[in-house]
Amino acid sequence: MDIFNNINFPQLSDLIIMVQYLNEFSTYCRNLGLLALQESFKLQKSTLEETLLMHLITLNREQLIQLSTRIVRIWNNNNGDQKQESPLESQQRKMSISEIHTKSSSQLNHLYEQHILNEENQIVKRDQQINHLMKECTFKPQITKKSQNLELNSPAHIRLNNYAMDSKIKLQIVQELNQKQELKDCTFKPSINTKSISNNQSVENPFDRLYQNALTQRNRTPRNNEDSSFTYRPQLISSPMKLQQQDGISVEERLYNHHFEKMNNMALKQEELQQIELDQCTFTPVINNQGNQRQNEKVFKRLYNHSSVKSVSDVKEHSISHMNKKSESLIKKPQSDYNSYVTQFQLESNPFDRLYQEHQRQEKKKKSNQIQYYQSIPFKPILSKKLSLQ
Repeated sequence: MDIFNNINFPQLSDLIIMVQYLNEFSTYCRNLGLLALQESFKLQKSTLEETLLMHLITLNREQLIQLSTRIVRIWNNNNGDQKQESPLESQQRKMSISEIHTKSSSQLNHLYEQHILNEENQIVKRDQQINHLMKECTFKPQITKKSQNLELNSPAHIRLNNYAMDSKIKLQIVQELNQKQELKDCTFKPSINTKSISNNQSVENPFDRLYQNALTQRNRTPRNNEDSSFTYRPQLISSPMKLQQQDGISVEERLYNHHFEKMNNMALKQEELQQIELDQCTFTPVINNQGNQRQNEKVFKRLYNHSSVKSVSDVKEHSISHMNKKSESLIKKPQSDYNSYVTQFQLESNPFDRLYQEHQRQEKKKKSNQIQYYQSIPFKPILSKKLSLQ
């Protein structure tokens, strides 16, 4: 009950004044076209009267009196040109006003009670949540009265939203009243086209205008009519067979298989093109098999064999002629040294054979040195399987 005492609800006199001018205020707003384009009111409340009622509940006594006097003055000014009513019409109007007052008072009481019930339910739920959270807390901080009052009120975003909506409504009311007062001095009233009125209203809300234009165009040109203009319509498959077969395969494997298939297809196409070109040729040359063998051999051996074969004939001729000369010189000079002759013959023999033998001798020497070095090491490391494979 302490919570309800802190809330400033309107008094009974304020509610009576509010009920008296609620219907007149709603009709006035409808005549002026006020709040007709505000979609936020349509989303929050079902009718314009309920939105205005919820707005008037938040006003003070002085604000209600000022608003009511202002509405009555404007209403009297708008209806001053009408004829005087007959006594029967005045009595009927009074009876209708009394009935409306009773209905509006009952509706007001129902809404007021419903509002109180909603507030009570929210407070009970909030207390339950706080008690559930406070069970685990051992420390209780000291909170000021202002913070406690803020805690009991509605959340910040709702409070700010309500304040912004109220200020917006008040500004619109003031603008409408100022326009009416300015138009009093005007004697001429031009005839305005309805399209220009709609354009002026749409300038104020471009988002609403664009949305409404899109809706109208969609309603004018339905999709069935658009589809009827096309002669061809493809057949769409919801789940292709390839995707169904590749559900269990990962992305990497699928891409690898796709690339492998693509490369195979390219190789097959190239072979087909080569075969087509060869079919057009009538001449087939005879190719020696030794050429392919030479291409597959190593460079060192190929050069060595080529040079050895090339120089065999020259070396033989040179050696024969040289041997003849040496034999003649030995016959002429029997006291010459035989060893010097042999060494000179070795130096003048085929250089490629000598280099090849020297290379083999160096390789054998390296291998023997490596074997001796490894035998001198007493420790042998244990290598893992992965490193041994690498």
